[in-house]
Amino acid sequence: MSGKSELIRKYFAAYRTRERKVLEDGLADNFTFTSPYDDHISKAEYFERCWPVSTTQMTNEIERIMEEGEEAFVTYRVVTAKGETFRNTGILRV
Repeated sequence: MSGKSELIRKYFAAYRTRERKVLEDGLADNFTFTSPYDDHISKAEYFERCWPVSTTQMTNEIERIMEEGEEAFVTYRVVTAKGETFRNTGILRV
């Protein structure tokens, strides 16, 4: 397993264990996040807007990591506290 994959797994584990500090320390100061709901928001905005939403997730499971250069495509499955499930694929630049 590559260093990128290990780092990504560490970050996903931090969501499961609610260890925000792992992400705060690991994400670059110039980190930005984009989703259908958030357009290029800063690290501070990410923690303000997105971190609280993650408390509704019971677990996440990485299904696939595909690396190419500095980027990795990650497909994961989430189970919410209500028992609902969804899948998502994100692109992470490491």
